[in-house]
Amino acid sequence: MRNPAGAALLAFLAMSIAACSTPPANHWTEVRRLDDGTTEYVDLDSVVKEEGPAKVWLLYDFASPKAWGADSFSSLRVQAEFACGPGLSRNVVLTAMTGPMGQGKVLPNWRNPGPTQVEAVAKGSPEEKVMRAICAPKPPYRLDGAG
Repeated sequence: MRNPAGAALLAFLAMSIAACSTPPANHWTEVRRLDDGTTEYVDLDSVVKEEGPAKVWLLYDFASPKAWGADSFSSLRVQAEFACGPGLSRNVVLTAMTGPMGQGKVLPNWRNPGPTQVEAVAKGSPEEKVMRAICAPKPPYRLDGAG
């Protein structure tokens, strides 16, 4: 005889595992378009502000695929850190994707070695626009400065 409570628990656990393994949907906001057709986006819903720099996901969507060894990629997902006070940034994780808008197969990840990649954020640059948005005291984070 089957145990209905056990079957319900098993179904609940299966749904919970599936929900946890599904990445959250990204809400990409356009930052800028470059002359070569590349579009830069920021996911303002991904902002993490704990001790240390603020972190956010960026996406670079290319008009045509770029070569990477024997492979090619059409977009890059980048986790960036911004030190809000001194106005510094660096890329922490860079993931090349075979498809547009961060879709497709993941190519090997690259991680920065540390502080050697820290750069000053230029005044008036698109990066400064992103930094101002994510360094706001609290959500909602917006590129237009409203909120």
